[in-house]
Parts: sequence; C-alpha cells; structure tokens
Amino acid sequence: MATTLTPIQAVLNTALDSTATLCTVDTSGDPEVFEITFTAPAGKCYIEINNTAAVGTITYSLAAGTGYANSSAALTGSVLQTKSCLLHVEDARYKTGGKMTLTVTPTAATKLKTGNIVTVKAVQLV
Repeated sequence: MATTLTPIQAVLNTALDSTATLCTVDTSGDPEVFEITFTAPAGKCYIEINNTAAVGTITYSLAAGTGYANSSAALTGSVLQTKSCLLHVEDARYKTGGKMTLTVTPTAATKLKTGNIVTVKAVQLV
C-alpha cells in the first residue's frame, strides 16, 4: 500500500513551515511507494528526498505520467548516504489521475524506517 504525501503549498513571497514524511516500510531492502496528491492547479513542484543514514545509497523513481504533458520515461536516480536530493519537476509531466508516484528503494541490507533513515517532502509552487 502506498503512503499518501500531500504537498506543502508555497506561496510566492511568504514564509513556509515544512515537515517531511517519514518512511513506514521496515523490512530490509523493501521499497516505499509515495502517492503525491496535488490540491492546487498544475504547476512546478519540488520533491526532497533526504537519506540520513550512513549505511548506503538509496535509489528513487518518479513514475512517468499519463496526462496531456506526460513524460515518456520515469525520472530516476540515487541519493548518496547522508545526502539529500532535490527534484524540480513540472507536475503535469509526471501525474497520472492527479497523483505522482515516487518509489524509494534502499540497499538490500537497509530498512527505510528504522532510525528515520529516509524522509520525503513535496512542495508545490502556487
């Protein structure tokens, strides 16, 4: 089952309080799937993936969308240990049915939840 992630809406020229969502999967090597649901009209957004662990690199995949401006391929990459990755995307390219699907996968010996290893945050620019 996917974890629901509601983006924070960032209004231009205002301060923004934000918190990240912790991963809930606690089995070694198992991925976490986030469904990011937008409430504002289509636009640009940031997705931050934070890998706080010193136990290895994690990978991510933002699924290709099926809407009018869809991307033909998933956006994939990795986040090194103790680093963060900031994705700046046009949400219409990666949405399907009003949602984006982000999958985060640890190394075979790592659990995403134990020790709050990985957090994800989404911010929609409005």
